[in-house]
Amino acid sequence: MKTLTKSIKETTPLFIGELAVAALTALGFAIASIFTEVNIFSAIAGAALGAVVSVLNYLFLSVSVNRSVDSYLQLRGTKEMSDEEAEKFTNEHSMKIQNAVKTSFLIRTASILAVLVLAFITGWFSPIATAIPLLSYRPILTVSEMIISRISKKSNTTAGAQSEISAADAPIIYSNSDFTESKSEKNKKDEEV
Repeated sequence: MKTLTKSIKETTPLFIGELAVAALTALGFAIASIFTEVNIFSAIAGAALGAVVSVLNYLFLSVSVNRSVDSYLQLRGTKEMSDEEAEKFTNEHSMKIQNAVKTSFLIRTASILAVLVLAFITGWFSPIATAIPLLSYRPILTVSEMIISRISKKSNTTAGAQSEISAADAPIIYSNSDFTESKSEKNKKDEEV
């Protein structure tokens, strides 16, 4: 359940972006239907289908990767490992995790292809309107990552400014050099002893 909740949280920005892309696609087809003979209902259905498949594809990707990482961490445990032990553990267990992710990739790719074939064969969905949301997931994720990083930078800058204000209010301020020795000074003292 924890993995699913985490995966849904990771998928939320894509869901919002795909919703916007589907709406813009439907709007574009609605405008095109004024000038040409475009079936607006198949365009709306295609945009919705493409958006749903894209979001579900990313959700299943997130779930499979999170489950693989969780199972790896559960197998590893919390004990300390030497570099040799960690390398041995990784070599023994990494193939199982890689196979799970590869299987997930194949299933997700086959489902996307099946949806596109369904869109072409049935005629219920506009293939172009279906393909637009399917192809827009990468730009949506890139834009959402940029927005999230800007928000986190602003919150870090605000927190940093608040800590500077509280540090300025402190009666005595010491620099790190007052309490630490440089490596060269420490080496000189060790050589003298």
